[in-house]
Amino acid sequence: MLIFICLTYHFVVRELISPSITVIPDKSKEMLKNPVGKYWKSSLSVEQLNNYDDKLKSTMLEEKLFLKPSLSLSGLATHLKMPNHHLTQVLSRQAHQTFHQYINNLRVAYACELLTDSTKEASLETIAEKSGFNSQPSFNRQFKAIIGCSPSEYRNQQRSQLT
Repeated sequence: MLIFICLTYHFVVRELISPSITVIPDKSKEMLKNPVGKYWKSSLSVEQLNNYDDKLKSTMLEEKLFLKPSLSLSGLATHLKMPNHHLTQVLSRQAHQTFHQYINNLRVAYACELLTDSTKEASLETIAEKSGFNSQPSFNRQFKAIIGCSPSEYRNQQRSQLT
């Protein structure tokens, strides 16, 4: 009995200390790095993904939900009448973005429209608020990350192109 316990202990400890080596093919490594690869085993069919994607895009364009500063993944999923994890899969596989990236891109695009509107001279703080950002620093940071320049630089570039 003592020998059995010793042998069992030896094999269990050995397995814990020296983990088995798993070889991952190069293509699989890319899928692990690629956010799309996260849902490659998704139970959603391509047709379901496309339907959800169409629903998401049309809702965002028509209702402009991204302008609500309090918008959350679960709030959007509830509004679209789909489970949270399905919305996450749609964003990952169709838009190749996270929820926050997707929303911030829509907000910055909307802010660009407001900044190029030469008929209105709104402050950057007002534009940040109208675009759905909680603060001007957050707006400036996201805008620069997405567009590559600050909102004021963007506005000046647009004005110089008009003259």
